[in-house]
Parts: sequence; C-alpha cells; structure tokens
Amino acid sequence: MTDADVDDDRLRSGLAVVLGGFMLLTPMLAWGQDGATTILVAAIGAVVILPVWRYAGAAITSPMAIIAFLELVVGPIVIGALFSAAAILTYIGAWGSTLGFLRFATGWRDPQ
Repeated sequence: MTDADVDDDRLRSGLAVVLGGFMLLTPMLAWGQDGATTILVAAIGAVVILPVWRYAGAAITSPMAIIAFLELVVGPIVIGALFSAAAILTYIGAWGSTLGFLRFATGWRDPQ
C-alpha cells in the first residue's frame, strides 16, 4: 500500500491534519457557526492538547495519559455547554489536527 520507506506513521499523521481541518471548518461552512466562535473553540482545542500530546492514545496507565483521555471525553461536553453543539466538532477537529501536526512534524510514533 505504501512504500517501505514510509512506515513511520507520517501518512497517518498528515491525514489526521487534513481530516481535523475539515472537521474544524464543517460547523462554520455547513451550519453557519460564526467565525469568532470557530477561532476561539479551535484555539482552545489546539492549546489543550499541547502539554499531553505524546500521551494521547497511549494506555491509560499514567496521569498524563488520563489527562489526555479526559480532554477528549470531558472537553467536548464543556465546549457544548459553553458554546453550542456544533462547536463540539470544531473542538475535536482542532484537537486531532494539532495532535496530527505535532506527530507529523516530530516524526513521533506511538510506543509499541
């Protein structure tokens, strides 16, 4: 499917950036979410993953992995309560896109 030289998850990380970008913009383009809300929620989603991005998707055995998991579970609930249900998709898209970009830029692979 891919070349043997591209077995370091760069393709998956790059596609996560693209998919996250589409998710981030969908509420604004399809449901009329205003630009200010989109930018604010996207910034929140991007910033919350920064301290724990290496632990996202890892086994929930460390406090940092628990925090990353809670950001993905509790974060959308808080965003939905503060902004709107459509903003949840923006939050998840920004969260995933930022995670994908950081993994792509650093060549990070999930621990085996």
